[in-house]
Amino acid sequence: HPTLFYQSLVYIPLGVVFMYIRNRTSLYISDIGRVMFLCTVVISCLLAHVLEQTSRARFKTKQRVEETQDRVETVLSNLMPKKVLEEIKLRAQSRWWPLWRISLEGSIV
Repeated sequence: HPTLFYQSLVYIPLGVVFMYIRNRTSLYISDIGRVMFLCTVVISCLLAHVLEQTSRARFKTKQRVEETQDRVETVLSNLMPKKVLEEIKLRAQSRWWPLWRISLEGSIV
């Protein structure tokens, strides 16, 4: 489970503190090692931000698709005769693929 962006921002001050404390310990890290460590911390925070934004966009898109499917079903149920709808439902239950596909823009393909 990846950390959220705001949670990962805690790593930056922790990394700086860790690099400051390292002078008082027997742990040896060169100056370039310190820079690389802090760059790695910043990159992990940026990755957390990108992953969170992607997850949010995926959720919004999924919600839009579900809303569009509900609207299409409502339109079909209002416009088509009941017998035809029953026939479509029976055929749809026997198949593993949908009778129609809906693009992300909301139009029926």
